[in-house]
Order: sequence, then C-alpha cells, then structure tokens
Amino acid sequence: MDKYGDASVRAAKLLSIGTFATPREAWDSAVLEIFPDRLPSRIKGCPRAAFLSLCQLGVIRGVIKGNYTRSVRNRDDVAGALDELIRSPELAEDKLRLWALATGNIGKAHNSQMDVVISLFHAGYLDIRS
Repeated sequence: MDKYGDASVRAAKLLSIGTFATPREAWDSAVLEIFPDRLPSRIKGCPRAAFLSLCQLGVIRGVIKGNYTRSVRNRDDVAGALDELIRSPELAEDKLRLWALATGNIGKAHNSQMDVVISLFHAGYLDIRS
C-alpha cells in the first residue's frame, strides 16, 4: 500500500468511528498524519478527489452518499475501477491494469487514484456488490 492508500484507509477509519463529520475533514487529518512535513503531498488533488468521489458514490462503508467533490474526471475513473473490481476482484492486485481498464486504455497517467481504491478494497471499506 502506498502512502495515499494509507491515508485513504486512515480517513475511512476516522469516519467510521465518528472522529470527523465530513469526508474532507477526515482526509485532511489523515494526510496531515501521513505527510506532516510535506504540504504538496497533503494538497495533491487526484488521490483526495478519488477518496471524496468514493464517498460521493456512497461505496465507503459508513459514509453517507453526498456531494463531496466537483471532480467529474476522478469520479468517473474510480467508478470505472469499481465496475472492473466487481467483475474481476483479482484486478486489485494489478493497479496499472485496473487503471487502464477504468480509464478505457486512453493512456492517461496514473496519479495515485488506484492506490486509494485498491487500499480501501483490501481494507474492507468498499461496499461493492456484483
């Protein structure tokens, strides 16, 4: 699991135990813990948008579906990844293949979004059913 994966699991845990009221507050706290001295890493948009998109889609256990991000592109990418994981859960072991399938093989650069999805998947925080 990479550090953004760690942050996403930490944020989901903070939400599940009621430490924070909103996904954004939980994310901000988690990345501050993971990257205490690295502001650029804490404000990196794609992994944050991936986490908030999963919250918005209502697939993180214990998080109420809501309007948490305006990032349509990241929401579409994580939604595509969820669809692929439902069909083929083994893709959680191959983030580059999962990324390619989620984005339609358009050659778009990966920017930690799949680390967020896969880490939450492995930690059991994603409520996805086929």
